[in-house]
Amino acid sequence: MAIVNEYQCIDCGFEMKDDGRVFILDESGETKDFLILMNTCHWLDNARVSGGVSETYCSDCDKYLKIYTINEVGEGIENPQKKVRKGIEKHISKMGAELQKLKDIRKKSEYTIEKVDYYYIFKILEYPNFYYSSYLLPEMTREDVIKDALNDFYEEIDEVIDEMDECYNRFINANYVIEEADGWEDEDLSEKVKCPECGKEIVRHISSDSTCPKCGGRSFLASSICYD
Repeated sequence: MAIVNEYQCIDCGFEMKDDGRVFILDESGETKDFLILMNTCHWLDNARVSGGVSETYCSDCDKYLKIYTINEVGEGIENPQKKVRKGIEKHISKMGAELQKLKDIRKKSEYTIEKVDYYYIFKILEYPNFYYSSYLLPEMTREDVIKDALNDFYEEIDEVIDEMDECYNRFINANYVIEEADGWEDEDLSEKVKCPECGKEIVRHISSDSTCPKCGGRSFLASSICYD
């Protein structure tokens, strides 16, 4: 189960999220971060390197700071910090390729349309998760179905592209700290970390008791959600 806490600054409105995210370095050499859920918790079992991920913000550099804390290293793994950093670069590259693929699919919008009895089934060739049927609207013409289905498709894929684009830009525009810790011990939430670009000391975990990393104002818990 994962608990996602979202914080907001009372003074400037800056928003931050604390979701207890973890990461693994998998067999392909990619560093992947994720929430610990019922369908992901087993990913830690065979990881070459694993640990926790937190995020803060450097107001001097105007950049997010991603902190990868290595908690476990597999046997025979040398220089895990370097390998995790290369794995992050590989993850960013794959994310960029997937983002471009989605944009290309949207641009082409190649589809099939099939009439079954008195309704149409519309499918996007390279986007199998999208499904549209005019079963509830049998009075629609073929042209109406195509127009309506494409509008639905654009709305759906644009939302996916926007979310991935935001995540991708967050990765490529961030500063990174990759460190090693002694096992999975609980971290001191008041502990600070140095920005690798400017050297400023910043609180590494945002909470209701911490100050806003952007303006120094007071943060508060805006929402808390549990995921299974």
